[in-house]
Amino acid sequence: MIHLVMLDVISFALGVVAKVKAIAQIEKEADIDRKALYKTLSQDSASRFDKINHVIHTLSLKLTVQNV
Repeated sequence: MIHLVMLDVISFALGVVAKVKAIAQIEKEADIDRKALYKTLSQDSASRFDKINHVIHTLSLKLTVQNV
């Protein structure tokens, strides 16, 4: 289970990357309306991981988890 704080960190990082890439393009490619996209990427959101994962794939990124 991923802790909600970790989801906030992931959401924040994706938000930074998304701002570099046009939000409109991500909205279109991810097939998520703008309001839902901003909610998914907001740091205060308890976003569902499936939406975050969808945005990760849309940005051609890969999320990996490993022991430290």
